[in-house]
Amino acid sequence: MLGGTTGLGWDDQIYAGPANIWDPAKVFLVQSTSPSSYDRNFPTTGSDGLYFDLDIGGLDASLLGWTVTTRGDITATVSWRLPVSDQNNSDIDRWIRNKSKYVTRVTLHGPKADSAQISSSLPSSLARPSFPQAFELVVRDRSGNEVKYGCNSPLK
Repeated sequence: MLGGTTGLGWDDQIYAGPANIWDPAKVFLVQSTSPSSYDRNFPTTGSDGLYFDLDIGGLDASLLGWTVTTRGDITATVSWRLPVSDQNNSDIDRWIRNKSKYVTRVTLHGPKADSAQISSSLPSSLARPSFPQAFELVVRDRSGNEVKYGCNSPLK
């Protein structure tokens, strides 16, 4: 998501919103840690297989305890990976400064076409999820301190 819109490079001065929502070095910023206003957080829409990475204050998130709660037909999973540091893929993970620490990847799942729908010339419709869809991630350190991140998509 270079610059927040298509066609923009990382060194362009154009960005996708005001400074309290968008940081060119970190991209979208957390807007709320309160479940009643998770709809202010990114993402507000999604699709099967789409993902985003969370930066947990520069910590190695694989060392933390995670709980994922989903409400609705679309689910989210959390995984950890090292950022790409390959010069041939320099724009992948460019926003992550410390390439030696794991980042948290949140991947959205469902609904998706099955193999019969994919191979059919007249596929049946996908099941339409009910709205809003929501998920909440709760991370805890060894001392029991917790941080919450959630999304509640009101889109229909």
